[in-house]
Amino acid sequence: MTVKFLSIADIHLRVTETLGKHTGKINTRTRDKLGLLQKTAEFGVAKRVDFVMLLGDVFDTFNPPEKLRAWFIKALMPLITAEIPIYWIIGNHETDMDSYNFMAMKSLLDIMGEKEAPIQIINGFDSFVKKDHNFYMIPAMYTDTDIIKILNTIENKEKSIVFGHWATKEALIGEEEFRYHEGISSRYYEDFKRIYLGDFHKYQKYGNWMYVGSLARKNFSERSDKKGFVYSELTDGVLEDTFVVVPDREFIEIEITDESKGFDFKKLENSVVKLVFKGTREWLLTLDRNKIIKNLNAYKVLIDFKNTEKHLEQNKNISVLTTLEDDVKSFCKTNNRSELIPRGLQILEEVK
Repeated sequence: MTVKFLSIADIHLRVTETLGKHTGKINTRTRDKLGLLQKTAEFGVAKRVDFVMLLGDVFDTFNPPEKLRAWFIKALMPLITAEIPIYWIIGNHETDMDSYNFMAMKSLLDIMGEKEAPIQIINGFDSFVKKDHNFYMIPAMYTDTDIIKILNTIENKEKSIVFGHWATKEALIGEEEFRYHEGISSRYYEDFKRIYLGDFHKYQKYGNWMYVGSLARKNFSERSDKKGFVYSELTDGVLEDTFVVVPDREFIEIEITDESKGFDFKKLENSVVKLVFKGTREWLLTLDRNKIIKNLNAYKVLIDFKNTEKHLEQNKNISVLTTLEDDVKSFCKTNNRSELIPRGLQILEEVK
């Protein structure tokens, strides 16, 4: 007999997304994430999995708005309709999440109709047995010391599979992929059949343990990461994992200088694009960035500026006692750029 299951981590659902568009009832980037979650749920139904494990940080806060909870339940409806158990391990962004209060809201009950949602929120150490194997769940509210104690007390490790949300020493983190210097040593993971973790957003596997990685890109530091979930099959004691890549929206960063010749803007369609204008003050001031943005045809555009000259000296006369208009004038005069005062005042007026 085969036990089949999905592991999904770090979706970080929220109502407001700076990398999306605020149009209609739902932020477009939030819609992206919910769409990926629904596709993952449909994958689980098609594979007839025995259960689904959410490895923490489904939401960015322990008290998400009711409408966001309702959208989340709708995305999981393929699993709920198929009566596939869902175990939701609480992450560090969700501590104090209450299972009863979450599921009892009328809007969620209306969505589910007569179906009793097979969602169990794991806010304490818990376990179950399936096909001669033990499945353990450890949420984020435990300290590293507590987690180590729990791992050490588990017997028959070769037939034990652990799911959790915590940091591991030497795991990769960040855009530069540096090794994390804190957290739990992986030596405590030895002899376990497998340990599946949420918390770090980069998919990575080392022997018998792994970080599933986030289902969708959260920011530009993850622009090169493949995103997805893990599908696992346990047959006659042999556990096989497959990382399934999801079609998340591309994040592209472009550096534009006074020597830039041009770009293939067609490839940027439906992508989140970050333009980094890099050059001298004079070039940045004369740049027609609106024309560039208009030709991008991108899903979302963010802008950053990098001055290649030395930083301007801060004016020590600026304080909480002066007005913003006075600060602009004083700053420009201190750096011998009085001709920029009108432009500075204009920008100040626009952002008020």
